[in-house]
Amino acid sequence: MLEITTAERIIDTELERQVGRRAARETPVMQAIYRAFAARGEPVLVEDLLAAVPGMSRDEVASRVAALDEDDVIQTIDGRVEIAYPFAARPTPFIVRLAAGGERYACCAIDALGMAPMLGQRVEIVGPCYHCGAPLAFAATPDGPDPSGEGVIVWVGRRGEGEGRALTGHWTTLNFFRSEEHLRAWWEATPGVEGAAVPLVEGFKLGKRIFGDLLVGGA
Repeated sequence: MLEITTAERIIDTELERQVGRRAARETPVMQAIYRAFAARGEPVLVEDLLAAVPGMSRDEVASRVAALDEDDVIQTIDGRVEIAYPFAARPTPFIVRLAAGGERYACCAIDALGMAPMLGQRVEIVGPCYHCGAPLAFAATPDGPDPSGEGVIVWVGRRGEGEGRALTGHWTTLNFFRSEEHLRAWWEATPGVEGAAVPLVEGFKLGKRIFGDLLVGGA
């Protein structure tokens, strides 16, 4: 049976794991990565982090980056940080427009909702309805989504076996639906799918719990 529930009722192992990684997200190396993504939205060269964390040797920075990657806080490819949740350096279905201009890609619906409280600014979020593909656009402040997102539902699905990294299943398990009707139509046409649905404001609470205040003033 499909029900629309609250953030408190759907905190599962994966979301708790993300919340538990906050200490790693507050380290100097991770903060430098976040500030680079907030400023430019491009892949971050590990070499460039040396100047951003004075006092740390090249080997120390490389070791910290490797540990963050191992813990699935970031993802690196060929010496570049391509993912630093909630940011993605490459195009995704979830676009976040910053108050000062510019767009950043988010890894999923919850990550997009977490950017406003993370950066301490009003943002506009654009993403598709996962059922019909129609574009959705609404604003969010550090305190929550504004009325332009009324009626939008967030699906928080469970990742399948073998999906070891968070991003592996984000685009298919954490999504927006333009209405409860569209969510139910998709759910009825997708037998066996596991997860829960929450109103937009409850999805925002999940994003804020993971990313809130991590980089206030960093954009």
